[in-house]
Amino acid sequence: MGCWGLLLALLGCLGVSGQLCEIKIHDRHLVDLAERQLLTWLDSHSPAQLNPSIYVGLLLSEPHHRHAGKEAVYLEKLMVHYQWRSSFGADGQKPNMGQLALYFLALRAGCVTISKNKGNTLVTQLKGHLEEAQQQIGYTPRPHVPKSCFRTNYYQYSLGVLALCVHGKVVPDHVVEQLLREVEHCQHSVDTVAMMGLAFICLKGANLNPNLDPKIEDATQQVVTKILQTQTPEGHFGNLYSSPLALQVLMAAEVKDEESACERAGMALVRSLRDGDFQNPVTLSQLLPVLHHKTYLDLIPFDCSKEKVTVKVHLKIKNDLREPKMTASGHRHSFTITVPSGAFLVDVLKKAEELGKLTYETQHTLSGPFLTTVEGVKAEDHEYWQLLRASGPDQNQGVTPLLQGVADYRLKDEEVIILQLSKW
Repeated sequence: MGCWGLLLALLGCLGVSGQLCEIKIHDRHLVDLAERQLLTWLDSHSPAQLNPSIYVGLLLSEPHHRHAGKEAVYLEKLMVHYQWRSSFGADGQKPNMGQLALYFLALRAGCVTISKNKGNTLVTQLKGHLEEAQQQIGYTPRPHVPKSCFRTNYYQYSLGVLALCVHGKVVPDHVVEQLLREVEHCQHSVDTVAMMGLAFICLKGANLNPNLDPKIEDATQQVVTKILQTQTPEGHFGNLYSSPLALQVLMAAEVKDEESACERAGMALVRSLRDGDFQNPVTLSQLLPVLHHKTYLDLIPFDCSKEKVTVKVHLKIKNDLREPKMTASGHRHSFTITVPSGAFLVDVLKKAEELGKLTYETQHTLSGPFLTTVEGVKAEDHEYWQLLRASGPDQNQGVTPLLQGVADYRLKDEEVIILQLSKW
């Protein structure tokens, strides 16, 4: 039996009878409504309000391929935004621990591998946040005076541990030990305790801290017990907004629902959903996976080997007619765009414009849209924007003209497309 199987078997002993924790949804229309509501947030917010939690919630719902195009655009925006902020900061501020951690979960959901290079900026930043928080706590092992209580945001701290764990990154023992002490000695909100629980279950399953396994098992059981003790007469664990994460823990731990605690919590959440109480995208993004019997821990075995629902296209702008000294190759600039599988070249142009990577104009003809302007450069007399395809990484070899227009050429994965201002 693997590590995950052993852990779940042990945690299953927490309940001696009853069904495993799950939410039974009889009104699937209500689930679809929640998904559409989350999609509206995905569509309507500016880059400054990008939220990785929305992307993770949608990717953990089924069937997420229905919205693969929108999700691919959103992931591209997240990657551009967070890489830039992590390198240069925004208004002098780099992402905090919680923001970086959620971004890591989004990368895992999008099957984006984090570099194993020790110098990886994002991994270094997140580990640095955790180390700094742990050092600032200055915990001294004094059983009657737990100095660590309320000295830091343990929700973000636990989220940071979870984010590294789902990517298989080693979390130092002393960072984990801080959480173990918190569960034993301190009182925290239900959502914070739940995030601790998800981190513990992940660490045990990934076998990242084998020396701490017995303590992690005990701490997980303490988390489950604390969550069950917070159930209100209405059925919520703590309150409406902490219940989704609490249920994720109970589901991931495969706790047996001896007293129908999960069923009552599920009924309360469904009532709240029907009443329109979920107006916060973060809370809804935590609930949507639960409605599909998923948790953040489902990101670990997330199947990235399936047939691709997206393709990467490398787009290059070549304008040596007007600006011959722009670069040695004549390329004004180049970038990579991710689009849904089966997309046409015009879809790449639209997305690139949406991401602020280029501008373009087309002219309607009987044969479809004809590319007339790129980056403000309009083709003049005896000029046209030629569509070229490169057969390999070296764009100076194997370049052939496309025989179809922007609305007719269907793209292939890792294809190199060149927009070149040419004469005829």
